[in-house]
Amino acid sequence: MLEKIKNENLKEIIFRELKKEKFEDIKENDLEKIENILLEEFDIANNKTGITINDIFYFPKLKYITLDKFLINDELIETLNKYILLNTISFVKCEFKIKQITDMKKVPETLKFIDCKNIPETLPTTKNLYFNQCDIDFNSINFDKMKYLKIEYSNVKNIHDIDKSTKIDEIYILQSKLFNKRGEEINSIKVPKNTIFTNEKREREFIDNRYI
Repeated sequence: MLEKIKNENLKEIIFRELKKEKFEDIKENDLEKIENILLEEFDIANNKTGITINDIFYFPKLKYITLDKFLINDELIETLNKYILLNTISFVKCEFKIKQITDMKKVPETLKFIDCKNIPETLPTTKNLYFNQCDIDFNSINFDKMKYLKIEYSNVKNIHDIDKSTKIDEIYILQSKLFNKRGEEINSIKVPKNTIFTNEKREREFIDNRYI
């Protein structure tokens, strides 16, 4: 497996994750020790790194993955579908080219969206859902079986009260702008009686129609 890894950017990620001095110090079974990894499709200068979603298959024990600056399309989701061990997927500065994510064979327990564009209109059922610096349609969120929701520094449209029969443990809406289905800004929502709920309104002004 090691001899198949030719991309220098991926090699650097691997030996840093394993705390090795160089890639040549890595043994074949060391790849099984990696449970958490961050993959970037573009570097800080917006140059392609040559890393692709298929590189996840080098890591047979991977549980936590962060995809940074990836273009999310159907093909990428299909690839993730083949890797059923994932506990958490974090999308960071990704742009979505799909309208829904509903057909994952095994949805990870936690999904995170951080500074992403074009969040899908329909999201899968998951236990833990996190948004930071995103534009969100509240109707995209599936509360069935959800236990934890956190939204911060985001703009949320179509927000509404959560049905009292919904069994969600915790909801945090922090430093975000909330708009109901009529486009009117509101301060808060009602949640089920037994749900831990924290709502902190953001007071700062918009910059380019969003918070930063």
